Amino acid sequence: IAHPYHPAGGSIFDPDGKILDSVYEARDRGVYFDSARARINFSLSNIIKAANQGFYPDMMGTDLAKYSLYWKPSYSIIWSMSMFLNVGMPLKDIYKSVTYTPALAMGILDKAGKIEIGKPADITITKVVDKKLRFADLFGTEIVGEKIIVPMATVKDGRVVFQQIFMDDELS
Repeated sequence: IAHPYHPAGGSIFDPDGKILDSVYEARDRGVYFDSARARINFSLSNIIKAANQGFYPDMMGTDLAKYSLYWKPSYSIIWSMSMFLNVGMPLKDIYKSVTYTPALAMGILDKAGKIEIGKPADITITKVVDKKLRFADLFGTEIVGEKIIVPMATVKDGRVVFQQIFMDDELS
């Protein structure tokens, strides 16, 4: 299910703001919930409401397209990961939502989503940094976060294809 935090139309919430039982039943049956958090397809107030009930996405797609990549308020997958971190999603679950679970859902765990001896290892190394920053949606809801996930390096097919160029003291 994509766009579970959508601000209009059908919702994962009942009229009182509680996650519907049918949502949990669907998850128990193996249905995945993908944040698909782009520009107009998410409401930060809905994300906070769900987070307060311990409901986080199984997968964290951005739903960004060529013409909306790096635009406010979504920017990138790292921004989405940081936003979910700041509303309480455990870091371990954040990384799982962008690696293992999508690979499992697509049936490609033999090629992606986990690290095993003898398997391809495309790796992104990140660092969680204490930094105040503002997260917002297009509907006027915003929060001030305390942490950001910063990409430090990326290895693709055994080669470093990205390495952060600034020093640790420049992160704060």
